[in-house]
Amino acid sequence: ASCPETRASRAVAASGNLNPGFLQPGDVGDYDSELQKIWSRFEDPFDLDMTLAALIYHLAASEGRRVVLAGLDGDHVAGINPDYYIRLLKQGHWRLTWREVSGLSRHYHGGHISAGKLYLQAVKSRMIPPVVRRIKKQLLELSPSNKPKDLDSISTELQHRVDFRSRLEEAARRSSPGPQDDFDAVYRQAITVPYLTAGVERYERVGAYCGVEVRQPLLDKRLAEFFAAVPWNLKVRDGWHKYLLRLLAERYLPAEVAWREGWESISGNFNLPLVESATRACQTPPSEIQAALGDWLPEGKVLQSHRQGVLDGVAEPRYDYYKYLVLHK
Repeated sequence: ASCPETRASRAVAASGNLNPGFLQPGDVGDYDSELQKIWSRFEDPFDLDMTLAALIYHLAASEGRRVVLAGLDGDHVAGINPDYYIRLLKQGHWRLTWREVSGLSRHYHGGHISAGKLYLQAVKSRMIPPVVRRIKKQLLELSPSNKPKDLDSISTELQHRVDFRSRLEEAARRSSPGPQDDFDAVYRQAITVPYLTAGVERYERVGAYCGVEVRQPLLDKRLAEFFAAVPWNLKVRDGWHKYLLRLLAERYLPAEVAWREGWESISGNFNLPLVESATRACQTPPSEIQAALGDWLPEGKVLQSHRQGVLDGVAEPRYDYYKYLVLHK
């Protein structure tokens, strides 16, 4: 298979001492009735992205397993903020920054984003005075064309009711390390971001729907405290994120797993069969769905998603329409 995640999974399975099971996107249809039962318990449409996790948890429960280990979120605990090379250059490490961006370009961007482009980004950030950046940010916030995309997803009435813009701004503030250059401060901020908590709750929720307990060993408090004391160049080196964790993994896993390149994920491929079958089978007119969800969605949002996603076959609007179908049901 050309998928790096698939190759890594098969390499782990072939390493021995395991009784592996495999799922492919084409298998999703075989579990349609089971998935529909699981989806019927969902209270958050955000969980609809979790088809692969739900299948794994369902199969684990059917085999009598009570606990499933998940890898959330080693990138935060064992790694470092992705823009670390910008902070590195701000500290005056010109040659070291070049070494890091060269590794980043090779290991994660496959050369599609060159080391030169990443380096130039860091140089520009170093050269622009903080006061100029603040003024630019304020001007962008005042521009009507800079309205957050999320505001287009819900009705104006609902935005006002829940003060949605302020919520977005607060989430952005808590999720951004800001201009600070201290790697320890950036790390502490990264492991306390709200969306990390949301991610943990999401996996635990889906596990509960399926009857298993989901545990996150990489978020163990002791492990987080350990990595908080580890210098930045053991969290990332030569562009390799989670460097120390990779060194440990190399002792127990094939090298192609421990030093796997890229950020590709196969989980989205497991959502597509459900989206396609649900949108094909739906007999409810889009106008009826729009009317039912009118208090939540902007006028014409469902019709637009149906036109672009179902009729024109554009992936993202089609997935939006699938969510509207589930909400309506």
